[in-house]
Amino acid sequence: MIIIAKQEGSCYLSCMTKHKEERVGELILIVEVLLHAFSPIAKNFGAKNMPQIQFLAYVTLVSILVYGAAMIYSRKWGDLWNKRYVPWLALYTLFMAVIAHGIITYANKYTSAINTTLLTQSEAIFALIIGVLFLKEKAHWQRIVGVLCILLANVLVLFNGDFTFNMADLALVLTPVVFVFGNGIAKRLLNEGCHWSSILFFRGVMGSVILLLVAHFVEGLALPSQQMTWVILAYGVLIYGVGKIAWQLALKRLDISKLTAISKSYPVFSVILAFFILGEVPTLYQYLGLLLTMGGVYFLLQTKSKQYDEEDF
Repeated sequence: MIIIAKQEGSCYLSCMTKHKEERVGELILIVEVLLHAFSPIAKNFGAKNMPQIQFLAYVTLVSILVYGAAMIYSRKWGDLWNKRYVPWLALYTLFMAVIAHGIITYANKYTSAINTTLLTQSEAIFALIIGVLFLKEKAHWQRIVGVLCILLANVLVLFNGDFTFNMADLALVLTPVVFVFGNGIAKRLLNEGCHWSSILFFRGVMGSVILLLVAHFVEGLALPSQQMTWVILAYGVLIYGVGKIAWQLALKRLDISKLTAISKSYPVFSVILAFFILGEVPTLYQYLGLLLTMGGVYFLLQTKSKQYDEEDF
């Protein structure tokens, strides 16, 4: 009886610890959400005031200041040349720093900040599909309802009442597939012991080198204006720097599908910012898309991450 009581007590403590870790992950992610709300605004502004690839390259370059400080603190330099990690770090950098953000930055020139905010919510759809098929995450009914709400929201925003076909908007809908695979790679690296600071530092250094080379040959490098310099510094340090650190810390504690769901609450703040900063007034279809997106996020938040599911205790 004593042994059973001790085992039950141990399971209870383990359960409480895991739930506490999940709460910590959610709180950290809220910080990232608030910072990320500025991302569509800054990208849209940057894409329309300087060459797109240059903007992304300079932002990535600035983020190294934050990631470098994190590396100095963690002292995980060995991860950067660990043969087990390097191929995955390179693939993660290609997916996240180059392909995904490159497409979004380019598409921002041909669409609105509000569309950028709402259409990239399709990441929650792909996160659920990939999470169930490849990561063995559970497809709770709440997640399915949430995904359907977000899918309908994307359809409303994509056509916006006139059923015109915009390639930039379509690209924004499909780009989150790249994000989901990239986050899956990051999750794998974290689970195998690679430190989050190493992942971000590698991404910052290699991503900026690749983007600067591409910008040089495609657009021709030039120094940004004083106004854009401040935008780049703020974006690189806060959104790309602090925001991505918060994302990695949360990623270690939450399922990708739940992480993605919580992160998709930022449109409320982005739409408000787009109105006050860029003067963009949401259409009826964008309002409906926003409401459906938030409804979808609500349902997705009703589930627990796989590693914290009570069946595992």
